[in-house]
Amino acid sequence: MLGIGRYARGLIDALDSRGDTQLAMFFRLSRLRRARQRLAAPSSRVTRHFFTESTARWQLAHYDVVHGLDARIPRCSIATVATVHDVFSRKREDFAKEHFRRKKLDRYADIAENATRIVVPTQAVLEELVGYYPAAKGRVHAVHHGIDPSLFEISEVEAASRRAALGLVRPYVLSLGPPSVRKNTVRLVQAFDRLAPDFPEHELVLSGVAPEDSRALRETIEALRARDRIRMPGYLDWPDLQAAYAGAEVFSFATLAEGFGIPLVEAQAVGTPVLASDQPVAREVGGDAPLYVDPESIEAIEAGLKQLLGEGETERAERIRGGRSWAGRFRWERAAAETLAVYREAIATHRSAQGG
Repeated sequence: MLGIGRYARGLIDALDSRGDTQLAMFFRLSRLRRARQRLAAPSSRVTRHFFTESTARWQLAHYDVVHGLDARIPRCSIATVATVHDVFSRKREDFAKEHFRRKKLDRYADIAENATRIVVPTQAVLEELVGYYPAAKGRVHAVHHGIDPSLFEISEVEAASRRAALGLVRPYVLSLGPPSVRKNTVRLVQAFDRLAPDFPEHELVLSGVAPEDSRALRETIEALRARDRIRMPGYLDWPDLQAAYAGAEVFSFATLAEGFGIPLVEAQAVGTPVLASDQPVAREVGGDAPLYVDPESIEAIEAGLKQLLGEGETERAERIRGGRSWAGRFRWERAAAETLAVYREAIATHRSAQGG
């Protein structure tokens, strides 16, 4: 499940677990045949429905607030809350195709003007959003994501068995995500190739990447000396991903931009040292334990990986303790409570505006 899906799952489950809110999940009719993109209801208390833009107004009329979980809100007569996960499409033109960028830009502008309240995952994104869209000022709330508590439940015996089944039997550096420009995978494989002679037993594992996903990445890897030590197991299901996190020597998160970065927190939660981008979002989410580097420098990524792989036991143990302690604050229960407070504020503001 990709990041936005994991956000939706974590938040909905936590809101439902509170037991003090009536929830309904609405999917656009265009998702009718795309079952993989529709979340299951967490309990019988939560209903599921389909809607279109033309039917949303009357379908939603008897609810108090509607929350668009991915930078989109329907036209309706009730309070609206939208989550804007990032403003990548405004920051850079090379992170997505032009059609997708234009669609995102239209949504940002619409939300900034019309949403009753806006949720973003970090204070860094809040500042970016308001900087680009001043109309949103005063209506934006930063609510950090949580992490799946089952991350702590897998046993080391089961984890080792799953890693063996995946062929992960040598020491490895782990990275997660599709091979997009934003994820910076090409620079990572180039940095690994540079350090490979000094760490002859280590592999680089690119989870979420299939060889056919990116021509540029494929061509880069084929030209590397260490190409046979770069593994691409594809998309890992949750238990296998847990096991992969727990077994990595280092988790690399040297991406060019993030809105939050759930994998960064997850890796720290299981005790894996993290190499992260020296950027405001990563520092806000990662705290003091990761080693931060310039993601646009292959040399900096190489040096960072070498430092983490070569750390002594005492220094590594201290980094792991710090990361686990920091990761413990990211709980979906807290995110749900803060989001519910945003709902209440949005409802009160909408009712006041309506004279109610």
